[in-house]
Amino acid sequence: MWYERKKPLKFRIWDGKAFVYECRLAVNEKGTQVIGEDGLPMENVQLQEWTGCLDKEGQEIYEGDFLMLLDEAGWIGAVIFGNGEFFCRDDKWGFSSMITFEDTLVVGNVFRGIDMSLVEQEVRKRTSDEKKVNEIMAGFVKAYNSQISTD
Repeated sequence: MWYERKKPLKFRIWDGKAFVYECRLAVNEKGTQVIGEDGLPMENVQLQEWTGCLDKEGQEIYEGDFLMLLDEAGWIGAVIFGNGEFFCRDDKWGFSSMITFEDTLVVGNVFRGIDMSLVEQEVRKRTSDEKKVNEIMAGFVKAYNSQISTD
């Protein structure tokens, strides 16, 4: 299963404008701090850990990413870390550690939102029936709205 893999510790930070993938960390009595290029601790940044997994396109999956499960259920979940492992969360099903990340696609993150055009493009790969596309997209829009209302 995906959570049994050994992986290197790898992080990205959100500085309020963009992701930075090269960062130094300091762990001390103040906790974990991100160190800037000037050698000083950076303020107001969000540190996110790599899950050690890739989506179906080979993109690294980090906590805070939104994943689209590649089935027809209309499921999008947010990757979170807790109790020593990564989970996906959505409002409909709650928490799941049983997602096989290779069966997902990163479609956004908690800072930039979900790229619904990417979601629709993926749906259209599965069906050319416009009615079915609209039904599936309605499910994803509902999932998207529930994610942005809770994050």
